Amino acid sequence: MKRRKFLQASALSVGVPVMLNGMGLSPVTQSRLLSAMNEESDKVLVLVQLIGGNDGLNTLIPLDKYDNLANVRPNIIIPDNQVLSMTDTSGLHPVMGGVKSLFEDAKVCWVQ
Repeated sequence: MKRRKFLQASALSVGVPVMLNGMGLSPVTQSRLLSAMNEESDKVLVLVQLIGGNDGLNTLIPLDKYDNLANVRPNIIIPDNQVLSMTDTSGLHPVMGGVKSLFEDAKVCWVQ
């Protein structure tokens, strides 16, 4: 999708509810699964699938296999002195400081 087409589609998705006088629109129809959710809970499951230039090995970096990773990806490896250490075996990309803070506060967990 070209940038111009994306911006046009985005403008439509934002503009239509405003033209409908703020009428709430939902992309998902109400189902029994959604109605069974506890809205009082603060627990949320977010699934992120990374494809393309940013993949799992550049986001959650396996520190225990860093040498192997550096050998096979020398041109895109994050320098080890910039990796944000999470555990003994994993670290985050340097721009993910906010996620690291959430991890330290036990508000996020990561499954690779």
